[in-house]
Amino acid sequence: MIRILHIFGSMRKGGIDSVIMNIIRDIDREKYECSLLLSSDVNEYVDELASLGIKVFTISGNNFRELNRAFRAFFTRHKSDFDIAHIHFMHPKCYYIARAAKKGGLKTIVHSHLQGKEFGVVYRLCRFLLNRCTDAKIACSADAGDYMFGKNKDVCVYKNSIRTERFLYSREKALSLREKYGLSGRFVVGHIGRFAWQKNHVKLLSVFEEVRKRNPNAVLLLIGWGELEKEVQDLAEHSVFRRDIVFLPPSFDVNAYYHLMDIFVLPSHLEGLPMVLIEAQANGLKCFVSDTVSSEVRVTGQLEFIDLTKSHEEWAEAILNSPHERRDVLLQLIENGFDNKTNVKSMERIYSDIMEVPKK
Repeated sequence: MIRILHIFGSMRKGGIDSVIMNIIRDIDREKYECSLLLSSDVNEYVDELASLGIKVFTISGNNFRELNRAFRAFFTRHKSDFDIAHIHFMHPKCYYIARAAKKGGLKTIVHSHLQGKEFGVVYRLCRFLLNRCTDAKIACSADAGDYMFGKNKDVCVYKNSIRTERFLYSREKALSLREKYGLSGRFVVGHIGRFAWQKNHVKLLSVFEEVRKRNPNAVLLLIGWGELEKEVQDLAEHSVFRRDIVFLPPSFDVNAYYHLMDIFVLPSHLEGLPMVLIEAQANGLKCFVSDTVSSEVRVTGQLEFIDLTKSHEEWAEAILNSPHERRDVLLQLIENGFDNKTNVKSMERIYSDIMEVPKK
């Protein structure tokens, strides 16, 4: 039995959290035992994790020094309880977690979930330190690997996969849900994402206003949570089309929300390989995405990149002048490596292989 400790900040519905949960759900539990270490009390998967028999540990700290001390203390106490630390983060400053795990005798895997740009000397120093204490490097895309570890590193690309069968489109379900939410007959512009700078909701609201000017039947559906939620709600409230902007909370049944939409829009400043785009494509939706998103996410003909620097008017024209018909692209997703049950087998091989390599 190989014992894996997944390490992350908090567990919410969607995003990286879903990647972790999908590994836990479909891994062979006769050969691999998963546990979870969080640096926050926020855990929206409590019941499901308990039903799967997953142990959840929590540490706390208000700053780098406190968190560093807490991680070191945790691995000192639990050095014989785990074989592998699988660290899920979006910046190489997580090196101190990998270092603490290695000092505790664990093999270390660092998993990059975001692509972006380097940010100076401190960033490069963190990356240097991270590479020194990492036994295996994983990234959701080649670009995300370059961002976290640098170019020409031995990085394994593990695609953000989904349980594809859950996202198949059903016309009957769509009609029922649209009636439930009062969206029957509307042209629904959908977006699922954390309310954060990265997701660029300011651009999204402005683009929707231009879409709404050209199509009076349009409505914007925003689903998510995050530190900028109140700010985005205030911006929407001041929009001339505020009655056509709908906020819904995240849900474990997120696949239902895709049934409400006619198109999906993601004008992000930066991303890794967004799960929402894989989910939206699985549902057959046409997706309009900023060109800052990794091209690796284009696995079907249902995704169109738009230059982020183009005006709101140009975005609206591109959206409205493109066909919006849903398409069945499930086979394409499976063939391109986005089916979770198939993908988890490759993660199992990574876990097994790393245990065969002598510790550094």
